[in-house]
Amino acid sequence: MNARELFGRCRAWWHREQLDRELAEELEEHIEFLARDLEHAGTSPDEALAVARRQVGNIGRHREASRDVWGFPTVDDVLQDLRQGMRGLRRSPLFTLTMVGTIALGVGAATAMFSVVNGVLLRPLPYRDPAQLVTIYSVFPGFRGQPTTGELWNVLRTPYPDYVRYRDAAHSVTSVAGFNTGTVSATFAEETVELRRAQGTANLLQTLGVSVAQGRWFLPGEEGRGSPRLAVLSHRLWMGRFGGSAIIGTTITLNEAPFVVIGILPPSFGIRGRIIGTEMDVEPDVWIPIGADGRGFEPGNHTLEIVGRLQPGVTIDAAFAEAEPLIRGDASPAKRTARMIPRVEAEIGAVRQPLLLLLGAVAVFLAIACGNVAALFLAECTRRKAELRTRIALGAGRARMIRLLLTESGMLALAGALIGAGFAWFATRTLLAVAPSELPHADQVAVDFRVLAFTAAIASLVAAVSAVAPALHFTRNGERLTSVGNRVVAGRSRVQSVAIGIQAAGTLVLLISAGLLGRSFLREGEVDPGFVPGNALLVGVTLPRSQTASRADTKRLYDLLTEALGDVPAVSTVTAMSTPPLSGRSNGQAVRTLPIEDPTLPATNVSNAAVLANYFETMGIPVLAGRPFSSTDTAGAPLVAIVSEAMARRFWGVTTAVGRQFKHPNGIATVVGVVGDVRSKALHLPAEPQFYLPASQAPGALTFILRTRGDPMLLGDPARRAVWRTVGGATISQVTSTAALMERALAPSRYRAVLAALFGALAIALTLVGVAGLAARTVSIRMRELCLRMALGATRSRAVVLAIGPAMLAVVIGAGIGLLVASTTSRLLSNYLYEVTPTDALTYAAVTGGCVAACFIAGVIAAKPLYRTSVAAILREE
Repeated sequence: MNARELFGRCRAWWHREQLDRELAEELEEHIEFLARDLEHAGTSPDEALAVARRQVGNIGRHREASRDVWGFPTVDDVLQDLRQGMRGLRRSPLFTLTMVGTIALGVGAATAMFSVVNGVLLRPLPYRDPAQLVTIYSVFPGFRGQPTTGELWNVLRTPYPDYVRYRDAAHSVTSVAGFNTGTVSATFAEETVELRRAQGTANLLQTLGVSVAQGRWFLPGEEGRGSPRLAVLSHRLWMGRFGGSAIIGTTITLNEAPFVVIGILPPSFGIRGRIIGTEMDVEPDVWIPIGADGRGFEPGNHTLEIVGRLQPGVTIDAAFAEAEPLIRGDASPAKRTARMIPRVEAEIGAVRQPLLLLLGAVAVFLAIACGNVAALFLAECTRRKAELRTRIALGAGRARMIRLLLTESGMLALAGALIGAGFAWFATRTLLAVAPSELPHADQVAVDFRVLAFTAAIASLVAAVSAVAPALHFTRNGERLTSVGNRVVAGRSRVQSVAIGIQAAGTLVLLISAGLLGRSFLREGEVDPGFVPGNALLVGVTLPRSQTASRADTKRLYDLLTEALGDVPAVSTVTAMSTPPLSGRSNGQAVRTLPIEDPTLPATNVSNAAVLANYFETMGIPVLAGRPFSSTDTAGAPLVAIVSEAMARRFWGVTTAVGRQFKHPNGIATVVGVVGDVRSKALHLPAEPQFYLPASQAPGALTFILRTRGDPMLLGDPARRAVWRTVGGATISQVTSTAALMERALAPSRYRAVLAALFGALAIALTLVGVAGLAARTVSIRMRELCLRMALGATRSRAVVLAIGPAMLAVVIGAGIGLLVASTTSRLLSNYLYEVTPTDALTYAAVTGGCVAACFIAGVIAAKPLYRTSVAAILREE
């Protein structure tokens, strides 16, 4: 077809109504001419007109044939289908709203979860060619299973000298860089705050393939011992603290030392690192060169997380074979080795499995929604059986029926997708708001082209599933409902029953998962943390270096702060410790019991904390043996320690370890007491061995704990003012409550349990709608049969059981399949369960029984017309 013909067709199609009228007028004139000729031949006028019409044929067929010549018949058919679909949907508002709502829930939930997965897992890291980046960790096999280091034995940082050796000798990488993360005190005007600090090597941005937004990065000569005090600010700090003003070349104060600002990083730059043993999603507030603080260059100081960029064509295995001996140095592989993984795994590996499990749960929920939509659409088509049967009788083939039903379902899917997109936007924001803080690259989660394409694909899938099944059902098997007078013989809808079975199976899988995670969350919430968490405010304080030249100065300032915080209204008691419980942090020290039985064995790394004398009494930690610390345990007195019950059992095999001695980096300490175990890292982890030292004998930064006579968070600002008023330049690192620490400890398990419960609740709601719809349809088409049975002696209860039988049979079969699937899939949750097995019999029984009972009740409610109808009236109907 050339352009002229196409233009002619388009012009004719645009004026198709006028052409239709002209063609009809011409055909009528032709019929009149034929009839007139027949009349001249002696035929009566009425018979002549009838014969003429028979000779011309069906005018409608002629009009359709003419459209095929000058128009676009497919477009006309689609427009006709759209008009008919709109009329049909307006006639059934309840069905339309139910379908649109179901589709919106399924599409919205799937889109929201995919948005998170896309932003966190699928979107490339914000570096150049991130697939070429690898991360190298130091590995100490002997640390595996030890307290404090057991979980970190294969993700430890590397000493700076080992990094330099690898950087200078490696050939399988184009460049090697290093960084670490921590905190720093920053003074702005008269306020001293804690910032997230990172140290980076001079080639870090080059290795990552990132450029600064303003200024420059560190140069090769500005790294190492004696490096200049330079700083590169994050875009967030620059905008939030300095309002985006010109700051290059100005000076800021970090740890009471001046640093010159030389650059601003782009807004998208962020890197995931480890800070004091705790993973965090890091966009550091400020970067300084390695060595700018004069520390971290000792051979045994594990300072750097190493990042390398592979040479083209080099595999990770080949690069690791070169890196391992360079990182290990002279140590034996049994004592120290290395580990190399892709950078993407280092940054998002910890959240990959949980997110994929949640995405799998959404896929199950979407399958349930598709089954529900197909069942509802099939029920609606059954209600319209007369219309559809007439279309088939008039010659509408399978393709035409599929196109008609696909048009209607497409309209429903489009409306549901539009509403679902709005729901997905809200749900995505909610998922991010309630997600645990360690979710990496959460700022990258956004609705982009990939997410919109996913939404369109899901909506198309739902439309196809809901339309094809009814079309095949009606065109392949006829109607499956035969009608003779007023007698209705009903055949079962296998398609609808299969859809209900699929929904029941998927719902049971989701509900069992939710039940397991919910029971695990409740069990974890019942764990005794080892202290009394209520009404306690935590205020982390770091003293200025200029005012803590000696231990005496440090003790004097902390004594002043203790007194000042005790004077804050509504504060009853004040104590302090170096590492608060459930903070996720631990300070490990190498410990050897005395006498040393085998000097060749490595020392055991044990968590420790420095505390004030009244710490155990204030926190409600029981003293099981011996005594707490006293005022005589000063810096000049013999070193003493209090050990936890777990440490006493691990090292001495008894809980009465008073009088025992052990060696730690500060010297030889004598155990003067044994206290109860405290969960220092997380509630789901067993209490680690731990020892406590008097703060006067182990100086360092302390976190004050204030017992209050009301809501502790209301005292946050008064506590800050008391600290700054007492010690000018002191840094407050955190102000939170022990209750908030408990909430944070429970946040990951609560997040998983709530999401699983939400998906399960939505799934059971959709399944109940499907069961009720199938039961109501069965009652509608079998009403005369059931009334006849009741007239012959059957009870109404028996009639109800017969009516809901097909739906309940599908539910029971689906539940059986769901139990088999759940027994396998629930094992994927084993890493997230606490004191609950993946095959917990109580959960399986309760969920299965509740699901089947709920479906039975929904079916009984849907069959209520059997209770209200008059048997005689139904049987009298013709």
